[in-house]
Amino acid sequence: MKFLKLLGGLIVVVILIVVFLGFIMPKEYSVEKTVNIDAPKQVIWKNVNNFKAMDQWSPWREMDPNQKTEYIGESGEVGSMTKWEGDPNTIGTGSQELMLSTPFERIETKLRFMVPWEAENDVYVSISPNENGYSVAWGFSGKMDFPMNVFLPLMGIEEGVGNDFTKGLTKLKEICETQSNLGKYKDWEVNLVELPIKYFVAVRDTIKMQDMSNFYAQNFGKLYGSITQNGTEMSGQPSGLIYLWDEENNTTVMAAAIPVVAETNIQGFESVVFEGGKALQIDYYGDYEGSGDAHWAMDECIQDYGFEVTEPVIEEYITDPMEEPDTSKWLTRITYKLK
Repeated sequence: MKFLKLLGGLIVVVILIVVFLGFIMPKEYSVEKTVNIDAPKQVIWKNVNNFKAMDQWSPWREMDPNQKTEYIGESGEVGSMTKWEGDPNTIGTGSQELMLSTPFERIETKLRFMVPWEAENDVYVSISPNENGYSVAWGFSGKMDFPMNVFLPLMGIEEGVGNDFTKGLTKLKEICETQSNLGKYKDWEVNLVELPIKYFVAVRDTIKMQDMSNFYAQNFGKLYGSITQNGTEMSGQPSGLIYLWDEENNTTVMAAAIPVVAETNIQGFESVVFEGGKALQIDYYGDYEGSGDAHWAMDECIQDYGFEVTEPVIEEYITDPMEEPDTSKWLTRITYKLK
């Protein structure tokens, strides 16, 4: 009888302790981890703003590669979702819905678990500029009602989820900083490159589009002669610098240009300095008349990623037509500098 009384008293004490702790222990929890990524914000955004892309760096995808995954809705649009069903001992069963998408700044999602237990969390990824690129934060928060909040300190959410977030962000950083191939648009691969500073000696004018060939023919010879006479060393192939392309009026503001090793002033010619930095490139093979399709492909990529570019566009004529009669082998390297 005494034992039963003692046991009953002990149970009451435990209940009182749980109730007391339940009132003083926090019912909310949150975790956030950050990483610095040296890549254009558009590349980072492309890798975080849709669930298919997130699965490429999510640590939970690796935990159960055999999971069943379904993507619902327009990728990257608010209301789109992903659902998964996997190992109950690792990733369980759940869904994630895109609730907010502020381009190049922040996404917010609702994470819902059904297995191994029911739970709901708010998850976000934010992107903010800094002197070394962009700081990318991945975090989440949730609530645990009484009396389960008593066990929050024992669940190791900060350590467990925090380690997963750090692992995922590390992989995201690797993907973004090494991503050079941005995809195929029309028939051409668009590559993200790091350009050094470039110097040109050039002749610039506003001309009719159909006069481009004559413009080049008249000015490349003059440029070669003056550069050679000046004793300046060339650093590449003849190029076209396109500042404006006005199809409505059938005119273009452009320059015939020769790259040189340093900034050079030659009387009667323009000295052009092309600042280095990240740029988009397409290697176009074919006759010059068909290069417009490569520019349209570049425009598609720019719109897809949300890039901002700056003038001039560079067309570098790598192949000498006098030495290679097969136009299908003529290489024109098209470069768009990113802002």
